[in-house]
Amino acid sequence: MNPTIRLTLAVVRRVAILAVMIVILVRPSWGEAKVTTKQADLDVLVVVDRTRSMIAQDGPGGTPRLDLVKKDLKTLGNDLPGARFGAITFGGRVVREELPFTTDAAALDSFADSLHVEGPFDGVGSMIDTPLDKTEEVLKEDLQAHPDRKRILVFVSDGENTVQGNQRSFAPLRPYLDSGVVLGYGTSQGGKMLVDEEDPSQGYMTDPETYDDAVSRIDTGNLRSAASQLGVEFVHRTAQDPATLAQIADSFQSAQIDSHDTARAKQEKTWIFGFLLLPLLLWELGTHRRVAREVRGMLR
Repeated sequence: MNPTIRLTLAVVRRVAILAVMIVILVRPSWGEAKVTTKQADLDVLVVVDRTRSMIAQDGPGGTPRLDLVKKDLKTLGNDLPGARFGAITFGGRVVREELPFTTDAAALDSFADSLHVEGPFDGVGSMIDTPLDKTEEVLKEDLQAHPDRKRILVFVSDGENTVQGNQRSFAPLRPYLDSGVVLGYGTSQGGKMLVDEEDPSQGYMTDPETYDDAVSRIDTGNLRSAASQLGVEFVHRTAQDPATLAQIADSFQSAQIDSHDTARAKQEKTWIFGFLLLPLLLWELGTHRRVAREVRGMLR
């Protein structure tokens, strides 16, 4: 064969091999395939206290309460695969729906990571019944939209009420729930709260009456009362026993069901280009063997 033609074929062949390998690395896909997804039959609404006392440093080793909450929420998400999670937060005055119900586990992790308490001067005191109206609204809407699913409430707080008045009953939420749990954070000894978590040098918040460092303590009485009215268990979580959290998840008795909405996924077609690459590689290999034979012949 003419050397020029041979060289041209070699260049074309190797460029083709490179091009096909690049396409394979991209993993091309097109078209659609129906994929039936599996999910748990649980809608878990997490209601989180973000009042200033939730950064009191009375967790293990002086860990702030909110850090324990973040860890627990992520663990709970892992322990309930396929469940839909929604989230509400409340402070002294502000109640927000932070996360509409979603099966995206990453969304719950992101919510947990983004949790922060209100500023040191944002509130004028708080009560743990602050989110009741919003919580009932969200549960009622979910019941109307998904009557066949189980609704779970996870209420997260230190139970501390810092304004005068009677705590409203949590009983109105009970008809919407299949199960739930009240998770309490803090200790009876209490913990101090930094003025600025980003700048510990500013020291701790002070009690306006004594001017000593303010100390926040868990109020298990308020939390047990809320749990009783909801018909769920109260669990003191400051000890951070992982087994307890797994048991809580198991108690919700989720069932795996087929999603009513079938997901559509693109079909991967990488294998097609594998068939194109094979003859090109065999051609290249055959060329190298032929050249090797020619070289051996010339050396004899």
